[in-house]
Amino acid sequence: FQLTTGGEYQSSPRFFMPFLILFGINVFIFLLINLQDPRYSKRWVYDHFTVSLENLYKHRYYTLITSSFTHQSLLHLGLNMVIINERN
Repeated sequence: FQLTTGGEYQSSPRFFMPFLILFGINVFIFLLINLQDPRYSKRWVYDHFTVSLENLYKHRYYTLITSSFTHQSLLHLGLNMVIINERN
């Protein structure tokens, strides 16, 4: 953080880039999940974005990471992005 002339702290640009990357990944996955045909999306999301014994038995270890990028609603996504931005 840097102190501005007004006496307020401002995030430095080096902290802003990781936020933009995380924001982009989260929005992309949110849209990818929500724009799919509902007949297929539930199973696809379960197979690739949830941590479960079934997925681990099937060697889908990447779900340990991808599960952190899923959001139930636009409000959930928005609040998480606000919190991530505030931590920077």
